[in-house]
Amino acid sequence: LVVATDAHRLFKSREFEVSGPPGSYTYLLPASSLKRLPRTVNEDFSLYELKGEKVSFCGITVNLMDSRYPDWKVVMPDYDPNVYVSFNRFDLMKATQEVAVYSNKSTHQVTYSFNGEIMLAAQDVDFSFESSRRMRYIKKTMPDLVIGFNAKFFAEALSTFKSEELTLQASTPTRAGIISDGVDTVLIMPLMINC
Repeated sequence: LVVATDAHRLFKSREFEVSGPPGSYTYLLPASSLKRLPRTVNEDFSLYELKGEKVSFCGITVNLMDSRYPDWKVVMPDYDPNVYVSFNRFDLMKATQEVAVYSNKSTHQVTYSFNGEIMLAAQDVDFSFESSRRMRYIKKTMPDLVIGFNAKFFAEALSTFKSEELTLQASTPTRAGIISDGVDTVLIMPLMINC
C-alpha cells in the first residue's frame, strides 16, 4: 500500500509499480516505521543499519525524520460504494483543461455540476472571463451535486490514473471528493463555490 499527500490531494494505491534503475528513488519513511522493518533480507544482504537517529541504507547515510505522517484513514470520507458518478477520464480531463483557461488565476476554480449531465463552468470576475462545457457521464447513482475544485489539481489527479473509466464519490460541496478506478484512489479537497 502506498499513500502520498500534499495536503490538497491524497493518493492511495494497492498496486504500485516502480520502474527504473536501482537507487534512483527517494522514500519518505518515519523513524517508527523504519524501526519495524527487518534489518536484514538474508544473511548476505543488510537492508539498513540504524545508528542513533541516522540510518545507512544502500551505502547512503541520512538523518531520520522526527515527524508524524498524517493519519490518512481519518481523512478519507466513508462514502457508500454504491453512490457515485462514473465518467470517461479523457473527456473530463480535456473539458477541465479547456474551461480552466477562463478560471481565476489564484484559485483555478472550476465548478462541476452533476445532474442530467456533467456541466463544467469557470469564471474570472476581474477580467470578465467565463466558459462552460457539457459532457455526458457513464452512470450516476448519487444525488445531484454542484462542487468546485482547483482545476490544476483536479486535472493532475485525473492524469495519475491508467483506466479510461473513473468514478467520483462526493456528498456535499464542502466535503472531499474521491476519484477511483478500483485500484488507485485520489482524495481531492473542494473549493468554496463563489456565490
